[in-house]
Amino acid sequence: MNKIYVFGAGNNAYGVISYIGCENVIAIIDNEEKKQGDNLMGIPIISLDDYIDNNNGEQIVISAAIYSEIVNQLEENNVYNYSIAPMLVRGMATPTDIYRECELEQDKEIVIYGRNIVVDKFIDYIEQNYKELELKIIANYKDVLCCSDDFDKKTVVFKEDIDEEDRKFLSNFRFKYDAYDIMTNSRKEKIKKLSQYKNKYKNKKCVIVCNGPSLQMSDLEKLYDENICTFGCNLIYNIYSDTYWRPDFYVISEFGIYKTYYNEISKLRKVNKDMFVKGICETEFIKELDGVNYYYEDCRRKYYGNAIFSDDITKGVYSGYTVVYDMIQIAAYIGFTEIYLIGADFSYNGDAAQKGNHVYDSKFKDKRKTAGMTYIDCSINSMKVAKRYADSNGIKIYNATRGGKLEVFERKSFDEVLEKIDNNK
Repeated sequence: MNKIYVFGAGNNAYGVISYIGCENVIAIIDNEEKKQGDNLMGIPIISLDDYIDNNNGEQIVISAAIYSEIVNQLEENNVYNYSIAPMLVRGMATPTDIYRECELEQDKEIVIYGRNIVVDKFIDYIEQNYKELELKIIANYKDVLCCSDDFDKKTVVFKEDIDEEDRKFLSNFRFKYDAYDIMTNSRKEKIKKLSQYKNKYKNKKCVIVCNGPSLQMSDLEKLYDENICTFGCNLIYNIYSDTYWRPDFYVISEFGIYKTYYNEISKLRKVNKDMFVKGICETEFIKELDGVNYYYEDCRRKYYGNAIFSDDITKGVYSGYTVVYDMIQIAAYIGFTEIYLIGADFSYNGDAAQKGNHVYDSKFKDKRKTAGMTYIDCSINSMKVAKRYADSNGIKIYNATRGGKLEVFERKSFDEVLEKIDNNK
């Protein structure tokens, strides 16, 4: 495949580069000056000006999660040779998986619908391994007229944003496969493992311990003494030396945390029995860990941050711009019908890696140069979605945080929480 530039040196860049191969990426463009001159996965990070001065017309693939400003920036500089990548950091089936699951061995010609970097990788794979298989590529229903013979051919859909006109057009084809729905055998096994948690704690109560600065060690000690079932998340392990408390369920939703603190997290398997990590794209630097429950989110962008509430974590756990949203979805699936939040301040100060945002900040220096901006409005909106789901499904969610800006759920004092929750493990 042709060499490209990637725009955005954030988490999804790992997904894009891992999927298409480091050898196919010339450089990574990023607007943050402190990243320019550095490298990611051995690939240099440059400015847009550097690209404009040195490119030879190569395509730019936008990996950044929030991309509208980048699109405007490129077009203002008369750069139109760009495409937007799916959220490949979430993981996606390889071309080999797609070929196998669509059972293309006996086919002489297939139709590909859509055009993006995933399609380019698939085309490259077919040309290298199955030259006898002819590909008819239709980027958009407006682009080409099909003959009736095409409708009997297998069609692999790679387009993310399927609208009503797309559906009408695709209804003509008899055999359709959605590339984004195809899972590896490895992922199927992991999803099967998740099903064991369904209603395991039916009608029980739990406390979701968040990492806000309002959290107190005495709270954790009381939860420990009362043997109350709890969730913890992300870098909460930084306070383990100060308390006997350990969460019954430990959740990581951020790829940036997983890759940066991989070694530390790998050791947590000894102290956190039930670990849940949002599925990742594996790289030579980051591998999946044995004994960890991996859950997934669809890599189609339409699902990114749209606050869809999952009632079945084997089918996906959706992003709400906060790990709290992931924990609530998991807790609901496990069967908890009374959920209390503590340390859910929702009062971030700029970049999430900055001091003042977490209970452990006084004794911890974040190794990440940046964790990215937090989107409080989006996070609050996801809590509203969680409340609507809870209200419709007989689940009560209360906020027992001291202060903070989260007013979606009914407030309870921490002492009320202790009074209401019996020993329930």
